Amino acid sequence: MNIEISKQEYINNLDKIVSEIEKGNLSVFIGAGVSTASGYVDWNGLMKPIIEQLGVNPNIDLSLAAQFYENKYYRHNISKLIYEEFNKPAKANSVLKLLGSMPISSYWTTNYDSLIEDTLSNAPVSKTVEVILKKEDFKFHKNNCEATVYKMHGDKDSPDEAIITKNDYEVYDMKREVFTKALSVELITNTFLFIGFSFSDPNLERILNVVKHTFDEKHQKIHYCFMRKVQKDDYDNLEKYGQDINYQSLRVEEMRRCGIETILLDEFSQIDLCLSYIKSMLNHKRIFISGSLQLHQKDPKEITKDSKQAVFIQHLAEYLTNRGYKLVSGFGQNIGNYLLIGSCNNRMISEIRNLHNLIEIYPLITQNDDASVLRKELISNCGNMITIFGKTKQNQCTDTELKEDGVNIEYEFAKEYGLTVLPIGCTGNTSKILWDKENKDSFYSNSEVEKSWNNLEHLSYANDENLILNSLVSLMEYSYIEKQNKLKRQLTKELQIGSSNVKKIFLSFHYNSAHLYADRIRKYINEMEEFIATEEEKVHKNASSEIIINWIKEKMNDSVATILIYDDNTFNSKYVNYEIEQSIERHNKIIVLSLDKDLEKAKQNIKSKKLIDYENWKVYDFNKISSCSDMIKILKDSINN
Repeated sequence: MNIEISKQEYINNLDKIVSEIEKGNLSVFIGAGVSTASGYVDWNGLMKPIIEQLGVNPNIDLSLAAQFYENKYYRHNISKLIYEEFNKPAKANSVLKLLGSMPISSYWTTNYDSLIEDTLSNAPVSKTVEVILKKEDFKFHKNNCEATVYKMHGDKDSPDEAIITKNDYEVYDMKREVFTKALSVELITNTFLFIGFSFSDPNLERILNVVKHTFDEKHQKIHYCFMRKVQKDDYDNLEKYGQDINYQSLRVEEMRRCGIETILLDEFSQIDLCLSYIKSMLNHKRIFISGSLQLHQKDPKEITKDSKQAVFIQHLAEYLTNRGYKLVSGFGQNIGNYLLIGSCNNRMISEIRNLHNLIEIYPLITQNDDASVLRKELISNCGNMITIFGKTKQNQCTDTELKEDGVNIEYEFAKEYGLTVLPIGCTGNTSKILWDKENKDSFYSNSEVEKSWNNLEHLSYANDENLILNSLVSLMEYSYIEKQNKLKRQLTKELQIGSSNVKKIFLSFHYNSAHLYADRIRKYINEMEEFIATEEEKVHKNASSEIIINWIKEKMNDSVATILIYDDNTFNSKYVNYEIEQSIERHNKIIVLSLDKDLEKAKQNIKSKKLIDYENWKVYDFNKISSCSDMIKILKDSINN
């Protein structure tokens, strides 16, 4: 039975999840697979010592094993096991961080740990969280609550009440029926995304039963589930592997009958990639507005609401919010108040009461006076950045002044997080400096896009307001389409959806001297259909040696070739040396892209250093690679021969 789906179906499912989040209709149900990424055990791992002590078949129903243990040894030791396991220190959880950065307010879980509520509460832009542990908690609610976590099976800090034994499950609807009823209602009103469940998870059956009884097959709502495929490498017994493949196929069909579309992944870690795609699509409509409007020394009068600068800011906010964009700002000097006024212009009172749907304003002052953390968090959750005015005058500034300018600081963060940055250069000062800076590195596919870009600097913001505003939206929409297409290519290649011919290329280079060159090569490779490059590794540069070595091993897995970007510093990196050794051990093709134009000299140096006995390598002049097509020729020449 074929349970694979096409590339387009895969992307369509993710796009539907994006749509449900945008409408405020998505709930998340978290299983144990999410918590394992933080170092906690799943239910099998939790029950392993109990099963070993009982001396029973490890394939036994886990709730029955817990019941046998309670019958023989009492409940205390089970409760102690739960308490001690899930009160251990936990690692950061990327899946929960990504979910927490999205506008999702309802979380359901069968887990005992506190990872969900801790992640939501401790984020730089934290959420007010309410945890529902028992039926009495449904009676009272926190004011201004931004997220609710429903813990269907209890909590680590009250382990005696945790749902774990056969009897706990049998009397569940007598003692905790309100959870089942509340879940049933939410399954009707919302779309659910299930994450962290395996096909053998005993909790899945109970959830499916609740889903099945919400609607009949004709009227059921569609929900979504990320699940790991059965992997051949996990099995020593091919017969068992075949049986589980068949079981998985039947399970997918049963879940579809219940209204749950299963999105199959090779590894749980690929959930990050899917959520990153979802987040990027959501961020498109979020714009970070950066700017400051200084009073002129010769004219110290307060900037008034009807001054040309203030009017432009108000019209900017009104124009963007009327087109469905949400504004985010750090309340720059003389900027935030006019953004608020503009967002409220011509709004009904009911819209103004829900102003948070239109604009978020955060004073960039914290108790620890560490505004950069908050700035980064706000910017990372946006897809675009618009800069207006600024305090640094373009012809009178030093590098130090520009470096300390808040607008420039926010610009650097925006570039780090891959936002589309649109400085309105005609407003002058820092924005003009940034327009000049961006313009030098901007490439346009058509004259209309270039014209829109030039409008941001060539026109007068006071006289050509509509043209500037139209240009901003045109550029954001163009950028969105480009990013969307790039993400789709990256997603389908990384997950190898519908294509087993995608070849993985590992990039090896000395980070400090060659990472910008690596970025260019990575960009070229990821534009191709046939090849994919390992992602940027700068997040690992300050990690421990053990973490970096493990990352290298993981990313080299299944790679067919290693691209070595060579310069005079290359072999000063112990990690590059290790990567070359691993490449040789794996019989990878090694493609050397030399930054030294003297290829013979480079070849002799590399050969004497590392590749003296290895024949499977070639050297090319990096300086002659200026396009994706140049890179294709090199890869095909090296890998296919």
